[in-house]
Amino acid sequence: MITKFNTFDVEELKLVYVTLHGTLRRVPDLIDSKFLEELQSHLHSLAQIEGIEITDHAQWEKWLGKTIL
Repeated sequence: MITKFNTFDVEELKLVYVTLHGTLRRVPDLIDSKFLEELQSHLHSLAQIEGIEITDHAQWEKWLGKTIL
């Protein structure tokens, strides 16, 4: 899948996602952010290619490399 995020290192994208996701309680406007939505979609696609079941939060978090909840 070609997206605007392909030019960035996956580990950096994961770090940005985890950081943004961690601020949702303090910055609820991020929930409706198109950037966060597209970043999550891109990461979901990459995880699924690697066989990660993204609806399984434990697998998703392990793949991200951080606990996000």
